[in-house]
Amino acid sequence: EMVILHVSTDAERADKLKQKMTKFAPDARLIILDSPYRAFVRPLLAYVDAVHSQSADAFVTIVLPEFITARWWEKYLHNRTATRLRNAFERHPNVAVVLVPYLLEK
Repeated sequence: EMVILHVSTDAERADKLKQKMTKFAPDARLIILDSPYRAFVRPLLAYVDAVHSQSADAFVTIVLPEFITARWWEKYLHNRTATRLRNAFERHPNVAVVLVPYLLEK
């Protein structure tokens, strides 16, 4: 089963995502977790723990953007969330974190 999980800090953007998902991936299940304080790690950890409590053998793949920047120092500004999530899950059982390169335009 494919589940698309979005940790949302903005209700309006979450609604736009719902509309896009209905159009582009109508068969995918979308779960939106509200995080008004811009916290990403704890809500995602809690969700993965809930999945594993229901099925200990469940394998979870987390796909995150890895921003490719024009200047070497910009990667430290743009990839902090992905790095924190990758570090949080690197020793978590049955979880794989996949970083997908995404080129940031100037």
